[in-house]
Amino acid sequence: MIIKNVMVAGAGLLGSQVSWQIACSGFNVTVYDAFEEGLKAGRKYHEQYGELFMSTRGASQQDIDQTMTRLNYTTSLAVAARDADLVSESVPENLDIKKKFYRDLSAVA
Repeated sequence: MIIKNVMVAGAGLLGSQVSWQIACSGFNVTVYDAFEEGLKAGRKYHEQYGELFMSTRGASQQDIDQTMTRLNYTTSLAVAARDADLVSESVPENLDIKKKFYRDLSAVA
């Protein structure tokens, strides 16, 4: 199987780091969060990671721009899962939330 598109569930601190690293590695990433506020926070983290990578890891503005174009954001689980070859789950460590996420994902994946 060839992996091109990755869905990352959760745009918090962990999910934003995972999605950033995947996008930096050249994969298309759809970041899913149940809440628009979560996606806004994830986008802000990604902007900060871009600055950090340029200042400490030698990334160019072009590298960061390319990474950012590979990141997409949605509150729709169906949209996030639609083209996903791989799913990475970073939802809160709460059993009820995880059960609901996997139940909902199984309906659309």
